Amino acid sequence: MLPAPPLPQPAPAIQADKPYVAAQNVILFSASRVVQDGNRVYELEDVYAVSATAGAEPELVANNAMQPALSPDRSTLAFYSKQSDKLGVGGYDLATGRRLRFSRFIEDSSPRWSPAGDRIVFASNRQGDRRWRIYLTPAVDKENPANMEYTELDFGKDPDWHPSQDLLILKGCDDNGQNCGTYTMTTEGAGRTQFTNDASDSMPRWLPDGSGVVFMSEGRDGNWEIYRASVADGAVTRLTNEPAPDGLPAISPDGSQIAFISKRSGAWGVWVMPVSGGNATQVAAIPGELPDWLLQAVDWPR
Repeated sequence: MLPAPPLPQPAPAIQADKPYVAAQNVILFSASRVVQDGNRVYELEDVYAVSATAGAEPELVANNAMQPALSPDRSTLAFYSKQSDKLGVGGYDLATGRRLRFSRFIEDSSPRWSPAGDRIVFASNRQGDRRWRIYLTPAVDKENPANMEYTELDFGKDPDWHPSQDLLILKGCDDNGQNCGTYTMTTEGAGRTQFTNDASDSMPRWLPDGSGVVFMSEGRDGNWEIYRASVADGAVTRLTNEPAPDGLPAISPDGSQIAFISKRSGAWGVWVMPVSGGNATQVAAIPGELPDWLLQAVDWPR
């Protein structure tokens, strides 16, 4: 049998030996792309960048990558990869285009950066019981899997790192698997405290000043919508109210806006709205379908 020919892929902006600069006020997002090669159909994942302006044209940033997260100093793009020789959490050095590797299991996903940019938190169900756990790893390229370092913290998924403290927020449950929602805990896995109380509360993201969290939830109102919860009193405010799914929120660097994925108007796209809710504006269309949109992510780098 002859080996299958390589798939045709558009050239991404990040290339080996070429610097790439992520523009200020850019939104990063991942999306699926379906490629047909003769009788074979392939589903590929890519990362795009788009200006937070209505009608902007997305730029293809990286192939075979999803769930983007740009480091605080904007020098490294981390992401989740299903590429056979780069499984798990990987990235690119944007100054050189060099491919990086931070983990080695295909289950390792949802990377987020520490405020100092020296560590990455991610979630994985790599263990035999298939339960999701939170891990930390140094943000250091480790080509040899045997040299990779991980610190296992506790059960949970969808982690996000507080903008100025060693504090995480995540989706999870209590020690008995009950009272599910979102929880906070330290980066040492201590002080686990429930923050919101619906089992479908997912993808929590800190506001830049740490005063609250934006998240998505399906169970609260029977459809995927976006909400904001206050750290001061725990009050939850519904921000979207659409029959189409809204989710995967990311917050602008100044804390005034939220970017998210939605299927409003019958097609997938990236939308932006005020952090207090209200009218949303589409900034980019996502062609075709997203076979599992909940596996994607949006990042609005600070």
